[in-house]
Amino acid sequence: MMSDKELEKKVDDLFAKLTPDYAESMLKDIDTVQKPAGKKRNLKNLWLRVGSIAAVFVLVTVGIVAAVNFTRYNKVDTTVTLDVNPSIELRVNRYDRVLRVTPLNADGEKVIGTMRLKNVDLDVAVNALIGSMMKNGYLSEMSNSILVTVDGSDAARSSTLTERISSDIEAQLNAGFTGSVLSQTVQHDAALQSLADEHSITVGKAQLIQALVSRNPLYSFDALSKLSINELNVLLAKEPVNTDAIHTSGSASTSAYIGEEQALSIACLYVGLEPSEVTLTEAIELEYENGKMVYDVEFRKDDCKYEFDIDAVTGEIVSFGQKQKPSGEPVTPPVTPAPPVADIGQERAVAIALSHANVPQSETVIRKIEKESDNGVTYYEIEFIDSAFEYEYKVNAATGAIIKADKERDDDAPGTHSEAPEHSAELIGEAKAKEIALRHAGFSAGAVKKLKCELDREKGKLVYEVEFEANGIEYEYTVDAETGEIVKIEKEDDRKDIDDDDDDDFDDDD
Repeated sequence: MMSDKELEKKVDDLFAKLTPDYAESMLKDIDTVQKPAGKKRNLKNLWLRVGSIAAVFVLVTVGIVAAVNFTRYNKVDTTVTLDVNPSIELRVNRYDRVLRVTPLNADGEKVIGTMRLKNVDLDVAVNALIGSMMKNGYLSEMSNSILVTVDGSDAARSSTLTERISSDIEAQLNAGFTGSVLSQTVQHDAALQSLADEHSITVGKAQLIQALVSRNPLYSFDALSKLSINELNVLLAKEPVNTDAIHTSGSASTSAYIGEEQALSIACLYVGLEPSEVTLTEAIELEYENGKMVYDVEFRKDDCKYEFDIDAVTGEIVSFGQKQKPSGEPVTPPVTPAPPVADIGQERAVAIALSHANVPQSETVIRKIEKESDNGVTYYEIEFIDSAFEYEYKVNAATGAIIKADKERDDDAPGTHSEAPEHSAELIGEAKAKEIALRHAGFSAGAVKKLKCELDREKGKLVYEVEFEANGIEYEYTVDAETGEIVKIEKEDDRKDIDDDDDDDFDDDD
């Protein structure tokens, strides 16, 4: 198969070959008319011939122009890369039409999904991809940063395109939350491409990391390559680079971190002091050290100086140091890693989650509250819904720090976030839902195994999903969360599947 350059050369050769032949023939015929002739010429036939030749010339020219335009339309002129954590590459022609969209990682595949963006206008394609990133939670209040990298042979066009795309993305993000857009044109370099390939990241992300590493020798390329664009954007605010190379709009979100005030409280609690009793010797700063985002907290109390690194996400004390002012001699830290910390409790954990989600408790239904532990960190796992979204939070049980925050649109929700919740009556509760399902199945709670109940929403209605096993059969009941009516039953065993859907013959009084 011929390349674009080979095709263009072949077309040019054909044009050069055909055009002189027809032109020379036409000139000879016209010259013959002007000279005296021994015989009378048939001028009508002559001009018919000239007209035919001209028509052929026009057709050949049109064909050549069409071939050139076809080649130019299908030729990649510029490459646009979008980096968040998902990374997606768009190749476009000189007319800003998308020729190919390529996911560069698994998250990128999820964002693209079933969308068909070939031959779509670039602006439309970018808007669709950003919308999908927001819907799938890759861009949110917790992680609001995106990197736009444009690679093209025409520097002026690349610069204009970068500015236009960035402006459109910023407007789209700001319609939902305050976003931050980093934009740059790529500078080709073999070493940079090698780094990108080695760490399985895009050249655009590699260029951003290289700029950060050049500003702070304590950073390593390998460590930063594992960070999201939002985390890199946080560091970028501390290590500003040449604004001509990387343009930034908005600020990186720090909502995923515990915050300076909470970090100070944790540090003071460790040494048995109150924040009001200490004096900061340095401003509290968010740093990246040993693969973690940490708060660097330094304060003094009387003759003692204390230094802490506090994990910015979990609130864990990563390092601690203490010195006496007069001699500078190190003081032995406490024997225990930390004093006992009171549990913030379920109520406080829920309040923190609701406050972060910015939804009033009156408009939500709590689906789940469980206390869990992972890698030495105890937290509350909280799930709740409002009229349009599902939320899942993990809140540190000791510090109240938000470890995880997810928000997804509920496909079964009947309305929008601003609408009132879709229930008006009190819910019957999990205990009652279990009782209804077990009574209908003819079992007591002690006679079944793996009994569990979860609040859910189906077709706009709140329901309890009750599951249990008995006599080798798995039961799943769907119970209306307000009325107690059994909406659906599913039974399954090794021999056959038994489904009773929307049974209207239930005689239960519940």
